[in-house]
Amino acid sequence: MTVTMTDEQVVDAIATVLGTSAEWGADHLDAITTLIAGVRPHPGDRRPLEYAADFAISTGRALVSAWADQSYWDAMAAARRASETDSENDNENDNENDSQKEDQG
Repeated sequence: MTVTMTDEQVVDAIATVLGTSAEWGADHLDAITTLIAGVRPHPGDRRPLEYAADFAISTGRALVSAWADQSYWDAMAAARRASETDSENDNENDNENDSQKEDQG
């Protein structure tokens, strides 16, 4: 059975998903993308500029230009990689500190 939702119902459902959880994870993102796919092209299954084109065709409106600009997504990916590298370095430093404490203990 297919349920048709309005934009307002989708926004309300997303607010409910986020508002009823103290912490958010991958399951929440999956739920949100599924909700969005009920009223828009499914997010995440194509490159940003292709998604922007499909969005414009299905809604008659353009995405905010910053979101559709490939350089924005490239910058976001670079920032994510840098953040992951910083996190990995922090973990390595924590492990080294733990080893030093064990040696001193």
